[in-house]
Amino acid sequence: LRHLDAETVSVVGDGEEEKEEIDEGSDAAKPVWSKSYGWMTERDECAWAGVKCEIHTTEHSNNKRDKGRGTVAVGVDVNVVREFNLRNNGLSGSIPREIVALKHLKVLHLGGNGDLEGRIPDQIWSLKELVILNVQGDNLKGTISGSIGDLTLLQDLDLSANRVEGSLPSEVGSATSLRSLNLSKNRLTGSIPSAIGNLWHLSLLSLEGNGMDGPIPDDNALSKLRNLVRLRLGSNRLSGPLPALTLSLPYLEEFSAKDNALTGTLPPHAFDGTSDLRILDLGGNALAGPVPETLGSVEELSELRLRDNSLEGFIPKSLGTLWGLTVA
Repeated sequence: LRHLDAETVSVVGDGEEEKEEIDEGSDAAKPVWSKSYGWMTERDECAWAGVKCEIHTTEHSNNKRDKGRGTVAVGVDVNVVREFNLRNNGLSGSIPREIVALKHLKVLHLGGNGDLEGRIPDQIWSLKELVILNVQGDNLKGTISGSIGDLTLLQDLDLSANRVEGSLPSEVGSATSLRSLNLSKNRLTGSIPSAIGNLWHLSLLSLEGNGMDGPIPDDNALSKLRNLVRLRLGSNRLSGPLPALTLSLPYLEEFSAKDNALTGTLPPHAFDGTSDLRILDLGGNALAGPVPETLGSVEELSELRLRDNSLEGFIPKSLGTLWGLTVA
């Protein structure tokens, strides 16, 4: 992205500004990317690799008066950038301000570009039409703004494997269209906001590999996530008991809270024959008491990891009926 320049591309204007012509033989016209077709050439930017546009009707005044009601607004059709997808493309440098000025952007996918660095622009949280925001596996710093709550159309947010710091603001609970929230392997601190229970569309919630502390939100919050399939909270500093009702969510297949400081017991009533749980990883905590016999009724269970706790008693015989189960 170091080749993107405010004076040479018009995508910043969503179709309202004119592009300066560039010599296609110049170095600026040849970014060293995996996909670079059309970039920094005379071709329309909507034909550039990774860029998709849609027709958008804007209102402009025609300076005519309509019986005292003021100027008349007329529709003007322009091409606006709706998708910017250059994932796994060998990008380097920082995210330029021209991209986050694309106010009609729906998809911004820059993941898998390990040399992409600098800060995540604050303006990114003002792109209210975003549906997908993915910068996973880059080398970006920054924080998550409280303005995330204004992104009510956002369905997929993946900031994993970067250097994002600060806390997860409670305003995330207002981004109610979220289906996948992956903030793993960053430097987040603070507690998990209970407002996350408002995200009832969520199928993936991954906060593992941060420095978050405090308790896991109680069942009053997480039990509302009825569509949750994967819950990953491992390798943080979380404490307190396990949320029993959360463990028995109807579609939950994976619950991982390994390497925290969780206490209490394994709640026997959290496991029954209706559970879809396949992976339960609670290793590296301070859990005590027995392993409940009811775990053997979780027919789909294939991985049970309880190492390095203070559990006592015998391994339940019921676990012997689960063919293919791995225990550690």
